[in-house]
Amino acid sequence: MPGMLVSPTGKTWDSSGRSCARLEGGKAFPGSSLAKTGHYFADQFSDLTYSLTPSSVAEAQAGIQQSVLFYLAVFQVLPLSFIGMLEINKKIFGNSVTDVAVSNGILIVMYSMGLVRLYNFKAILEQFMEQPFDLGQEFNWNGQVGVVGKYPFGLPCNIKITDTPPLLFEASSLENAFQIGGYPWHYIITPNKKKHKGVFHICSLKDNALAKNGIQDMKCCSLEPDWIYFHPDMSGRIIHVGPNLIKVLKLKEVKNHPDQMEIAEDFTIVANRENCVNNTVTVTASGRVVKKRFNLLDDDPEQETYSHEVYFDKDLVLHIEQKPNRRFSCYVYQMVCDTAKDD
Repeated sequence: MPGMLVSPTGKTWDSSGRSCARLEGGKAFPGSSLAKTGHYFADQFSDLTYSLTPSSVAEAQAGIQQSVLFYLAVFQVLPLSFIGMLEINKKIFGNSVTDVAVSNGILIVMYSMGLVRLYNFKAILEQFMEQPFDLGQEFNWNGQVGVVGKYPFGLPCNIKITDTPPLLFEASSLENAFQIGGYPWHYIITPNKKKHKGVFHICSLKDNALAKNGIQDMKCCSLEPDWIYFHPDMSGRIIHVGPNLIKVLKLKEVKNHPDQMEIAEDFTIVANRENCVNNTVTVTASGRVVKKRFNLLDDDPEQETYSHEVYFDKDLVLHIEQKPNRRFSCYVYQMVCDTAKDD
């Protein structure tokens, strides 16, 4: 069964400029025009539920007070089917919403003050869906006549949230940084103060309890901050990446306390850095020679820096390195578990 993806076919990414394409060959899939609700700017794909969620910011109209902040169109893929279109209204969710997403059956709403709220998307469908529609279906609904997914009608907004849905969970995190993963379920946040940037708390989703050793802080001083995330293979491993160190962490039960979890270090990958020692000579006005000796690190602000991107997928590590003169190198590593005992 062929996989599907949504891809932009125009510069504006609006309702007439997006189409679905088959993964093999890239041929356009018919019936994929989105609604005239705004400019679609993001796609979220969930590997677990095989769902795809393009989202848009509602377009403001002169002289008209706009209460709708975002629209989300949710699809099921393999094969492609339309689940529904919903609007995020400030009368329901408040004025300070900055972003929204649907992932793994959860509606995620983010706010300007760092607040993140989670809602059960399945419950929203059951409570607020007015009428289901299929792609290619002819419809006559709310004064509109057309074909679902066909330009110019696009997709009907058939999910109208008229009351605040039941809240599953909320947390406050710096810059809305929030992740869920592991087993049992845990989440990662950064305390919502600028002084805590680079500090990560790993807590239980069940009772918000901080895991033992659940505060991760590399205390690194580099141009780029460290970052952390749950490994996408659903193994529960946590990857913490710094300027010269990659920590692979795992959740496990505390010995003799099965209800408590701790963060243990599985293994680390250390990047050997070259210490470039520079000896400079300065002659003063009196003719005295002064020698200076200092080290240059590869992230020294006085040096020209180049980007490094690292990606993980199951047992592979992909490292893309930018070099001078706009040259790039790509390194692919495979992680192998060596069970043999050391000699």
